[in-house]
Amino acid sequence: MTGEVITIQAGSFANFTGAHYWNFQDELLGLSDSGDSAHTADHIDPDVLLRLTETRQGQPVYTPRLVLFDLSGSLGGASQSSLGGESQTTPAVTTWTGPVAVHRTEPTPRSRFAQQLELEPEEAPPGPRGSDNAYETIAEAARELDREGIVRSWTDFLKVRLHPRSVALLSGRWQGAEDFSGFGHGRGALVGDEAREDALDRIRGFAEECDSLQGFQYFADDLSGFGHFSYELLQMMQDDYSRSPVLLFALRSSLEETPAQPVSALRQRRLSEAASMARLSEISSLYIPVAPPAHLPCLSRRPGNVFHASALCASVVDTATLPFRLLQNPRPGPLGVPIGACHLRSLTELLGISQANNYTAAFAAVPCLDVPEAHAAAAAADARTGHASSPPPFTMQRTFSWTPGIPADVEERLAESVVLRGANRDGRPLRADEAAQALDTALLQEGVRCVRHRCVVPQPLPIPLPFPHIFQGSCIGSAQASRQNGLHTSGVNRQNGSTSQQSRQQAEISPASISVLSRLCASPAAAEVAKTQLERFRGLSTSGGGMAVLQGWNYSADDVAEIEERLQTMASAFEHADDF
Repeated sequence: MTGEVITIQAGSFANFTGAHYWNFQDELLGLSDSGDSAHTADHIDPDVLLRLTETRQGQPVYTPRLVLFDLSGSLGGASQSSLGGESQTTPAVTTWTGPVAVHRTEPTPRSRFAQQLELEPEEAPPGPRGSDNAYETIAEAARELDREGIVRSWTDFLKVRLHPRSVALLSGRWQGAEDFSGFGHGRGALVGDEAREDALDRIRGFAEECDSLQGFQYFADDLSGFGHFSYELLQMMQDDYSRSPVLLFALRSSLEETPAQPVSALRQRRLSEAASMARLSEISSLYIPVAPPAHLPCLSRRPGNVFHASALCASVVDTATLPFRLLQNPRPGPLGVPIGACHLRSLTELLGISQANNYTAAFAAVPCLDVPEAHAAAAAADARTGHASSPPPFTMQRTFSWTPGIPADVEERLAESVVLRGANRDGRPLRADEAAQALDTALLQEGVRCVRHRCVVPQPLPIPLPFPHIFQGSCIGSAQASRQNGLHTSGVNRQNGSTSQQSRQQAEISPASISVLSRLCASPAAAEVAKTQLERFRGLSTSGGGMAVLQGWNYSADDVAEIEERLQTMASAFEHADDF
């Protein structure tokens, strides 16, 4: 038994990322059921993240083992009941006897893709043309999601149905009605026994179903009010789950500060970054900030587009979390079996070398280059003997840092977890053992020595229909640049009979899958990041504008002192390098 993992999402951008993440899981389920992925999708255990139930008709239904938090009014045109959740009603006020005025706004329209998912029958219409037409209708609706203004909420492109316990909207906190843009604005969101018990009961309900709980993965919109909300929630969880590791991804829509930001917004972002690093790292096993770099080759995305940015973050998170989602004894397929499966606790212990500073960097190549031929071993030997003519290994080409403050080519590394999925060479997928040999050669060529875990998975990252069309065809291998004419919804694979010309044209710019390389790295450079954050926080917290922000968060002098103390501890964590 691999063991279950419970996912918690908090905040708008975290839920955008989570929607893409669950679409990936849904796509893998469809591939596993179809048998068209050469058994590679079967190597990923769906029971780690998903729970299996049956409908009244006896059909299997997978739902995520997930609790997500968001502001009231954040579901767009969807309702909690339409997502599978329990609708929350505001109790009527019976003590008021005066006049009542009702103000109504127009309902937020849902995307056509979400509407088509609800209308889509459980079985495709009989006959090849009926199947093709059904696919074309929903594929066209998915393409519309890339248009400006179509995606208003993460519910507009989420394919999976959620469990009734999954969706939790903060009572009394409405999207757009109050400022929730800074880390400390979430303070007090869990005030009251009822709110605390409701949050814990939702998590406890999933935990009690688990036979062997590995731990938690937490997606946090950490620079918003959901940063402090997450801090309070994780504190509450420690009483029941103190022995369960927490892998926390601090998700952000942009890696760098935007020059056009007002001074007040820039000031609040910097204070939020420092507070998040201090508070959330203290309460999690690994603290991993993830944000897409401004410029990525082979991608054409719109800056500031949350739909695009969250899709990229989900691609990295899905790949980095593969090691603890693999089957322990997979069935061998034509491409072999995955190499490097591990437990979530093993991963957090490997990378959490320093308890004083668990700031972990994420590097990734999305998509990854083709793996070079075996003769690259000679180039590795040249690199070790100092021959400057050796090209950089494929693990360093197109690999960028997705974490602020630590570059992808950082030389000081204490430990890292490297995951390569869907490796290709000259347009053909590689066997796992071939890909592992090429990966080992490339890592040797880098010349960096550290404790290293490497994982090789034949299954590439499947690209669902509602994924943004951001890949440039010239950068996608021929083995990946086609999409089967099938739709995977809620774990049910709907294979269709034929592919129309329009679908084939779309496949040229919408790959069915891509190879991805991810790296999670523990480095002494994290101390420099903490030192920078400490200096910034001290300067801002004593300025008039900074003090106004902290007062708006209801932060006291003791809160400020605690953040400074934690950042100071993180900044001095690696002073005695011999200890590591």
